[in-house]
Amino acid sequence: MHGLATQQHNSSVVHISTWHALVAELAETAQPVFILLPSIGKVQGVIESLQGDMVTIRLTNSRLLMHLNQLVIYR
Repeated sequence: MHGLATQQHNSSVVHISTWHALVAELAETAQPVFILLPSIGKVQGVIESLQGDMVTIRLTNSRLLMHLNQLVIYR
């Protein structure tokens, strides 16, 4: 599942072309975002790039490669 989640933890699924455009914009602007990581929980990171369906995310001390469909961003 991919999408944005609000502070109330209600998730909303975004159409994939809109989602791709949103993630691409976040990569261009390098704004910090909160991302849900399955085994860790919510962490802050910066989306560095989007190549095809793969997203590179910079965390505090590491980088993470994730498929676009697995990405959940909190705002």
